[in-house]
Amino acid sequence: MVFEAAATRRHRFVVAISLIVLAASCGGSGTEVATPSPCVTVTPGSDGSPTPTPCPAGAPGAEPTAEPGVAPAGESWQGTADLTSLVVYPGPDATCQDGWVLEFTFVASAEGTIEGQGTGDLTTPPTCSFPINDVPSIAHVEYQVLGEETAGGFSIRFALATSGFTQGATLAGFFSIFSVPASPTGGPPVSVAVSGTSGTGEGAWQYGSGNPPATYSANGTITIECVTCEAA
Repeated sequence: MVFEAAATRRHRFVVAISLIVLAASCGGSGTEVATPSPCVTVTPGSDGSPTPTPCPAGAPGAEPTAEPGVAPAGESWQGTADLTSLVVYPGPDATCQDGWVLEFTFVASAEGTIEGQGTGDLTTPPTCSFPINDVPSIAHVEYQVLGEETAGGFSIRFALATSGFTQGATLAGFFSIFSVPASPTGGPPVSVAVSGTSGTGEGAWQYGSGNPPATYSANGTITIECVTCEAA
């Protein structure tokens, strides 16, 4: 009987020590012990049985949390933009203006980069301060979406796809979003701030070309929405 009682006490002692080590690993004590998931702590009660509870944020074994304002990597996003583009030619009252809508999607990678694709369609035909003699306008483009995650959202660039546009001419400044000449790394970046599962940014692109130079520009608001994120 004495031997059995001693063995029982040793068994309870070993179980108690094991539970203490597991609880310490959740508290971030620095002890290099394999951390279970979820963490195990002892629920006060008559039987002292362990109950699974989440680790504190930041503790070993805790589930990773996204930075405020940035969705976890691997999420898919969709975006739109309504743009007004303009060209101002040298000389008095020599301008052309048109309107475009962008629709695009992208995925944020674990490495912090984004990749996707999109289309742009002419929604407002060009109007100029001079006769254009029914010059056919480019009305549809295809492009890649490139960029990086930032501390508060995304930095987004648009890169014109090879032969990714209809035949015709662009009479205003829409192509400034791709950089001129078109670059495989895309045009000037746009900063899009994310709050929860959506974000907005103001696009403003401009370049000069010619001698004397004409000024080509495009402006508009970009909105994005996470299509795979769970709302907080």
